[in-house]
Amino acid sequence: MFQQQQQQQQQQQDVDVEKAKTQQQQQQQQQQQCDAMRKQEVQQQQQQQQQQQESAMRLSTRKQQQQQQQQQQLLSELKWLFKQQQQQQQQQQPKPGSNQGEQQQQQQQQQQIPAQDSGAASRKQQQQQQQQQQR
Repeated sequence: MFQQQQQQQQQQQDVDVEKAKTQQQQQQQQQQQCDAMRKQEVQQQQQQQQQQQESAMRLSTRKQQQQQQQQQQLLSELKWLFKQQQQQQQQQQPKPGSNQGEQQQQQQQQQQIPAQDSGAASRKQQQQQQQQQQR
């Protein structure tokens, strides 16, 4: 009887030990799962941050490209204006190889021509009036 009780107790103890072991294993598995889940969350957060950073970088690079394009457009416009001014200045400046006097004479002649024309017209009128008076 006594031996049987001892055996039963030992068996129960063995069962308890087994139960404890399985409980421990289950707890460890749960902890591992929790850890794994946490790691995944952290990884996901890191990935999201990376994606956000990348999209932010893409946006900023797009903005930079647009700004660069605008700056290039402005530059080309300014260059064009500058060229036009240079061309106008060249037109105003005497041509290389020609005397300044000649150019001035040409300009003066152009100004004088209409004055001479009007003078001639007034002379003609005077002549006509004189002829009429003489008649």
